[in-house]
Amino acid sequence: MFSYFPTSLCVRECPIPYRGFTPNMSCVLNCPSQNYFYDVTINQCGQCDSKCLICVSAISCSQCKSGFNLFNGNCNLTCIPTTIITYANPSGACVTLCPPGYYGDNSTYSCTQYCPNKLYGDSAARLCLNCPATCATCSSLTYCMSCEAAATLSLIDNMCYGDCNSTFKYSYNGSCWNQCPNSTYLTYTNVLCAACSSICLTCSSTTTNCTSCATTYFFNFSCLTTCPTGYYGATTLQCLGCNSSATAATACAHPLNFTTSLSVENYQYVITLQFNQNVSIEQQLSNILNIKLQLSRRML
Repeated sequence: MFSYFPTSLCVRECPIPYRGFTPNMSCVLNCPSQNYFYDVTINQCGQCDSKCLICVSAISCSQCKSGFNLFNGNCNLTCIPTTIITYANPSGACVTLCPPGYYGDNSTYSCTQYCPNKLYGDSAARLCLNCPATCATCSSLTYCMSCEAAATLSLIDNMCYGDCNSTFKYSYNGSCWNQCPNSTYLTYTNVLCAACSSICLTCSSTTTNCTSCATTYFFNFSCLTTCPTGYYGATTLQCLGCNSSATAATACAHPLNFTTSLSVENYQYVITLQFNQNVSIEQQLSNILNIKLQLSRRML
């Protein structure tokens, strides 16, 4: 029996607009806003599930108590992954898309402002996504901030490139080196070596940025077959200024040249080079001169 306050009568059912409140068996105009709901079928205040703070029925919550997360009207300790993955947002509700500034973390099924190491927050998807394998921390799939132990950070593209090994970190042509081998240069990766152009003996930064030449004269990071005006080709395969020394002045005043003649001796062709001055050759002639022979056989 409910106590009907206006008349102090005990009634089996509270008259509309009153509804029965069983905890103290009284008739009330409104059910408490928390832990209870109005059950219109029996005109009484029904009790919410023990995990609900506010509910619309005994089995459907609209707000959970602290420590529980709301999904599909149920309050759970965590957002339980089903066919649809959901994340606990800051208010405790399980949502399929975290609010702006938050990212869904699949390890905890919660929305977080800061993703764990090896993950970054993708603003478009609002998810914590995997960094590249060689990155320890990153801000996007193409920007590493720190690297795993066996990788080196490139300051050009901010990516981490795996070291060849702990002792010989540079890689070229399938082998590991303690420095890039001759005729190669260190690329922007800081660990990968690449071949110089065939005209370069050594190079840096790019394949054609020569720092010395293989068979021609080095001048302003280029390799020239003939030195420009005011310079002469030294035996060191460099273009040196005509005013750099007395030897240079002489070389420029009397540039080196030669003539060739072809003869046959003991059934072998012999090429004779006649220079216009004394020369000292420090390399194999084949490395310095590029002589093309054009022979023809005349039918008798």
